[in-house]
Amino acid sequence: MNPIYLHLGAGTRKLPGFINIDIESGADMQLDLTQPLPWEERSIAGIFSEHFIEHISQADAIGLLRECRRVLAPGGVVRIATPDLSEMVRDYTEQRISPTWEKFGLTWTANRCERFNIGMRWWGHQWIYDEEELTRLARMVGLEPRGRYAIGESDLPVFRNLEYREGSRLILEFAKPDRRPAAEANPLVSITIPSYRPRFFEAALQSALAQTYANIEIVICDDCPDRGIETIVGKYRESHPNIRYFRNEVRLEGKNFVRCVEEAHGEFIKFLNDDDLLAPNCVERMLDCFRTVPDITLVTSKRTRIDEEGRALPDILATRPVIEEDALIEGLTLGAALLSSGLNFVGEPTTAMFLKADVIHLKPDYVTVDNHAICGINDIAMWTNLAIQGNAAYLVEPLSRFRIHANQSQVELRDKVAAGTVTGFSVIRASWDRRGLSRGQFSGTILWKPLRAPDTAWRARTIVEGGGWRDVPSFAPRAHSNTPWPSETAIRVRLDTFSTYHYLHWLDVRKLDELDARIFQEHASTLWKKRRLFEFCLVLKPGTEALLADSIDALKQQYYDGWRLSIFART
Repeated sequence: MNPIYLHLGAGTRKLPGFINIDIESGADMQLDLTQPLPWEERSIAGIFSEHFIEHISQADAIGLLRECRRVLAPGGVVRIATPDLSEMVRDYTEQRISPTWEKFGLTWTANRCERFNIGMRWWGHQWIYDEEELTRLARMVGLEPRGRYAIGESDLPVFRNLEYREGSRLILEFAKPDRRPAAEANPLVSITIPSYRPRFFEAALQSALAQTYANIEIVICDDCPDRGIETIVGKYRESHPNIRYFRNEVRLEGKNFVRCVEEAHGEFIKFLNDDDLLAPNCVERMLDCFRTVPDITLVTSKRTRIDEEGRALPDILATRPVIEEDALIEGLTLGAALLSSGLNFVGEPTTAMFLKADVIHLKPDYVTVDNHAICGINDIAMWTNLAIQGNAAYLVEPLSRFRIHANQSQVELRDKVAAGTVTGFSVIRASWDRRGLSRGQFSGTILWKPLRAPDTAWRARTIVEGGGWRDVPSFAPRAHSNTPWPSETAIRVRLDTFSTYHYLHWLDVRKLDELDARIFQEHASTLWKKRRLFEFCLVLKPGTEALLADSIDALKQQYYDGWRLSIFART
């Protein structure tokens, strides 16, 4: 089968050997590139785009880059050519006039301020990039930078001599990494223990040493106020040279997790809290998932709650099985479900494993969101950062045991943790909303498919009021896309300047899809024991009568029919 290459935002310029795509007619395919791409996962060899990404919002650009990562085959490359904000600033500060200004007939511009504003705002520009910002967004969604190139130059022949715009002063290439280790490879796994209390530490350490997978190191970062942890480690270091011990001179608290990752030499990170336990086959089973399942950035499993004596405790909602079989969970829905429900069904740090490369690039670190250090839910900060970059595997076998006891940080620092949790959720939710990653959900809903059949259709599963999970029946992904839940485009324009196109587009993106509608109906019947009546009051101004029919049509399309409309006409 011949490799497929895409040319996004082609306009009327058709590149041979590429599928040329634009929203206007004249291209090979007419598509709105703020919506999901209609190709299967891992089916595209390469993507090229020149002077398009600056014409969509930052949120839509993040969505487009996620789609590029989704459809690219492992090792596939996306090449983006766009104006360079850094060069525009240099033009301003050094009072340079680009030769393109004369070409565009803009010799009438009076000064550098006028030229800078035109460059930022004209031609439909919405978001201008420099190398740092475009690289940040690409890495955020799981792409790896390959390098910066001059016009027409690339070490890949297929991308040579494609640019034709003199204004393409920022040209970057990004690759989709293949996260799967080779079948015969035995990558180093770092079991990292951010330790503080000695009481259960030795049992945790012994569970790490008992792993059936041999190529591990155990990284211990000691935050204990006394020498209790160090004394226990001393009993094992001589007989286990794979133990690496670090004592924090100043207590790091939550940032001890960050130091553990920084000190780790392994390709994979497996956290182990100092009061928890790992099943002997935990690392082996999780690593097998990375070997066999493409495009995952996180592996987690069911976990068991235990008491101070190690006796099993009943499940709570957060520890009940998410799915009844080993499953692949679509990443964006996993993150959105965590944030909409406030329920950490992925688990504490002990429950999951991930690649070091997928978190180490996040600045200032992977438990900070929008320059806010997350406290109380630093694990959710990790999971949501990883969810943007790829999918997750969920294993039904309990591979870790989470200890409940009176000296847990969550108990001793209850007020601080509670305050940090409220603030943390607010910060992460606002970040996802701003980036266009959020979906309106009802108590959390995920998309999943059996891990044994990753090429089958997505299914939906939602949290049930009162406890547990259940499938959403009769769910089918949207026919036009292989990604059933695209990020919703935020459209903010004043109502009195709506064109017909903008209004119809707004109506379209505000409609509930099949899944949203079904969940809404089910939860409405559960939450509203008494049927509610919603009254809409519409003030009809002179000259706006033509829009009345559209407003009534919008109401008629509501999935809940318990409403009444009152119209007040100004004369």
